[in-house]
Amino acid sequence: IENKEQMMPTEIEAFEGIKLFPLLELGLSQIYLNADKLDAIERWFDPADLSNMEPLTVHDFGNGRYTLTDGHSRAYVVYKNGLSFVPIVYDTVEIVANELGQKLYRMDIEWCERFHLANISDLNNRILSQLFLYLIDKLSILYHFYSFFKGFWKKVDFITQVWYTCLELMQGEFKMG
Repeated sequence: IENKEQMMPTEIEAFEGIKLFPLLELGLSQIYLNADKLDAIERWFDPADLSNMEPLTVHDFGNGRYTLTDGHSRAYVVYKNGLSFVPIVYDTVEIVANELGQKLYRMDIEWCERFHLANISDLNNRILSQLFLYLIDKLSILYHFYSFFKGFWKKVDFITQVWYTCLELMQGEFKMG
């Protein structure tokens, strides 16, 4: 491929194989990064040779852009090393492509939008230790479970209030990086 315009799809659609794509045009499906994972990736990552890096997996969830389904940490390391394009592959794994996976990822995308996280550069000040990510993960599971079944429940939105409180605390008090 001779020029970068030829590498970018003109429409957002499923594709086969690996494509180079503008990093900052990829959407997010998580709101924090793991400091330990970033350190581990930085030890093996070579910005001059992307052949040792698996392509980032993406999927179109109906919002008009490819969204990362895996590889946020690798994407961030690529970004910090000043690269503009990354290899991507379309994610067709059942847990992503099936109806439940679609709903869960759309909820993750909504969280990113609530925190005004549009692309990987927006995670610059959202790098946390493993302990805080563990706590967020457990709260996220509760929130996803609650969100999926909230139509059946007529109680106060207690879990969401706890979730927002924890996120505000971690955003304000426990930033790393």
